[in-house]
Amino acid sequence: MEENIKNKVNMTNWIYANEFGMLFLIFIYYRYLLFINIKAWKSLLAIIPFLAIWTFYLIKEIFKDISVRLILTEDRIIGKKGLIKTKVIDIPFENIDNVQITYNLIGKILRYGNIYIESKSEVYEFKKISNPFRLKKEIISKMLKNTKN
Repeated sequence: MEENIKNKVNMTNWIYANEFGMLFLIFIYYRYLLFINIKAWKSLLAIIPFLAIWTFYLIKEIFKDISVRLILTEDRIIGKKGLIKTKVIDIPFENIDNVQITYNLIGKILRYGNIYIESKSEVYEFKKISNPFRLKKEIISKMLKNTKN
C-alpha cells in the first residue's frame, strides 16, 4: 500500500539562535576583558571554557536537527526522533486525542514552537517546529476528516 506524503514538517531555521546568542555574549565578555586591560592571551584563556561549552551545545543542536522528522500522510502521522536512541511513531489520525502547542515570546515572533501530539497511549513531543499553528490546523482537519469516514 502506497501513501501520498502530504506534508513534511521542518524544524525552524532559527534553531541555532540560542547558540549564536551565547557566542555573542562570549564575544562581549572577551571585549570587556580587553577593555579592562587584561592582556589578549589571558583574555583568550579566560574564554576557552565558554567556547568549549558553546561548541558542545551547538553540536547537540545540530544532532537534534538532523534526527527529528515528522511527516503527515493521508491517514496518519509518521515521526522519528533521535540519532542513537531512535523513537519512531506511527499514529493514525483517528487515534489522536489532542494536539497542543507551546512557545515563548521569541518563538511567537519567529513562528516556531513545540508541538505535543497526544494519542490514546502516549504524548509525543516535537520541539522547535516551524509554523506549529499551521501544522496543528492541518492535523485537526485530518482528524475530523478521518472520523467522518
